[in-house]
Amino acid sequence: MRRGIHTLALSFFVASTGGPVVLVSSLVWAACDDHAPATGQTSTCTPPTADTTGVAAVAGSTNVTVNVLPGAQIGVTNINGVLVRDQSQVVNQGAISVSGDTFDGITSDLTGNNNTLINRGTITTTGAFSEGIFTTGSGSTLLNDTGGTITTSGHDSPGLHSFGGPGANILTNNGTIRTFGDNSSGIQAISSGGATSANNILTNNGTVITSGHLRTGYSETGTTIRSTTTGQSRRRVQMPTASTRWARC
Repeated sequence: MRRGIHTLALSFFVASTGGPVVLVSSLVWAACDDHAPATGQTSTCTPPTADTTGVAAVAGSTNVTVNVLPGAQIGVTNINGVLVRDQSQVVNQGAISVSGDTFDGITSDLTGNNNTLINRGTITTTGAFSEGIFTTGSGSTLLNDTGGTITTSGHDSPGLHSFGGPGANILTNNGTIRTFGDNSSGIQAISSGGATSANNILTNNGTVITSGHLRTGYSETGTTIRSTTTGQSRRRVQMPTASTRWARC
């Protein structure tokens, strides 16, 4: 955990005639003030410095809040941009970019439940199995809000994705989702609970553009899933299977 970490560079010159000291300083603050928040803690990411560490709530934590403020940037490789566990909230109003396979812009733990994960800025991922916002738990809200943009370019990388688990998640797009990889739907929910699987709700009020092979505007598998759309999407009715994602985990 690192709070308020900064570097301070100082230089000075004293003239031979005993003239005044010339002092030049620069202060650079880490973009996110807590990279490993614990239960009940808040991590805030601020501009202008780009954060290359990301935020990962400690294992077992609850009620964590992560705020990525307008103008703030998180740019990471081979880790998630923001990871929370249970009963936590993430709001991105800045820019999150992730490179490397199997890592997401915003994600909950593999068993994370009852989280609220919101994008009002930009999320970009370039790897395979690298979603914009991802959950495997239940009772969570995944929202790409008005003005938010999610872009993924790897295969099997939906913009919003609820995978496995019992379901009962709400996935909503009010902004723009673009996917370029094969098997990468704009909004996707896959429940593994069989007949006891609770409802996932998929709603598109914005724009979804998909251009890879075997991709859809939104797709769903499971027994009790409702989906609605009032926005724009290009859709093909060919569904990826759950086994693909499980192999990745």
